[in-house]
Amino acid sequence: MSVKLAPGETRQIDVVLTPLPPQFTNKSFETGNAAGWSGSRQGLTGLIVRSSSSNPWELCDGLYYLTFYFWASGKAGDFYEIHQDIDLTLVDIIRFQLRECRQAKFEVLVDNDIVYSLKGQTCPVNHPDQEVVVSLYSGVHTVMFRCTRLVDSTSTDPSEACSFDFDNPTCFRKEVK
Repeated sequence: MSVKLAPGETRQIDVVLTPLPPQFTNKSFETGNAAGWSGSRQGLTGLIVRSSSSNPWELCDGLYYLTFYFWASGKAGDFYEIHQDIDLTLVDIIRFQLRECRQAKFEVLVDNDIVYSLKGQTCPVNHPDQEVVVSLYSGVHTVMFRCTRLVDSTSTDPSEACSFDFDNPTCFRKEVK
């Protein structure tokens, strides 16, 4: 990044992301459950904490990760969301790991503002180090992670289920090096 100091004069500035102390409770689901998270849902949806030893995922931080799961049959608009109240005063970016698996949409909301959205197309596709800029927020806000089914289905075939895997939301601050 270059910053203009005076007409015709520039200086190179390096900006680094510094991880902040954990803001999210049980951010990597290492309790083996979703303790610390609040949530709500609509329709045939589920929240599954999976073991990376029995359901391997290379982006998993630790032994567990969370799956937003939609059974094979269901309606477009069914959703599952989890959230926590987080102090964003010093936070510039929230980074997390994500894996998509068809016919669902994953969103991040701060209060009611959608600050990130990804529509799943194929299965499976990893999305490492997804970043959400939250530097405009200060104070305590509700940070929500929501997965929504995009299509109606009457299938009973388990291979037609759709999901998103999620792990390790971490807060960072930008600092000049």
